[in-house]
Amino acid sequence: MDNKLKELRLNKEFNGKKGMTQQEIADVIGVTKRTYIYWEKGERQIKPIKAQKLAEFFGVSVSYLLGYGDELMTFNSGAEFEEYRNNLIKRLNTRERLEKKLGKSTEQYKLDKKTIEKIELIKQRINEKYGTNSHGNPAYDALVAGIGENDFFIRLFDAILDFDELKETEISDLLYKYLILDNDSKHLILELINKLPQSKTKSLSEKDNK
Repeated sequence: MDNKLKELRLNKEFNGKKGMTQQEIADVIGVTKRTYIYWEKGERQIKPIKAQKLAEFFGVSVSYLLGYGDELMTFNSGAEFEEYRNNLIKRLNTRERLEKKLGKSTEQYKLDKKTIEKIELIKQRINEKYGTNSHGNPAYDALVAGIGENDFFIRLFDAILDFDELKETEISDLLYKYLILDNDSKHLILELINKLPQSKTKSLSEKDNK
């Protein structure tokens, strides 16, 4: 859906002449020329406040400005117009938030084929090592329920599994068993850990001085 910015700009009477430059419009609205060009080309969404300012400047409705409808709108009272205006701004705000959220999600969770295949291998490894939890859920699903389906953490957990095999430690076991607990149990574990004696160790600087 194309907006009407270019059409309105070229037909606007300004300083005794017909038509305005993109820079002139940008100056009136209070944005950079580059931002206005993005708006005019439809490459960037116009924020509701700026859309209202543009509509008032051109003497049209926000709906017409954004290309939502070409019909002439009439209102029986100022209150009716204000109600329409407020509802439209709410819709624009909702649309803007939704597009930002979807855009962010798309970028944040965009996985290439190799990454997806790697995660599948890690999933198999975790299920083979830990089997199921007390409710019969696969170990990978139980782990994801505890930390969220975050590919970075899953790969980090895979690295900890490698470390355990190399150093013969049990860090991944402790981490897995903690993460699949319910929240109350997690709090109890933390309280218990805080009460347990800690091992004594020399600082790195002391070790280096030997």
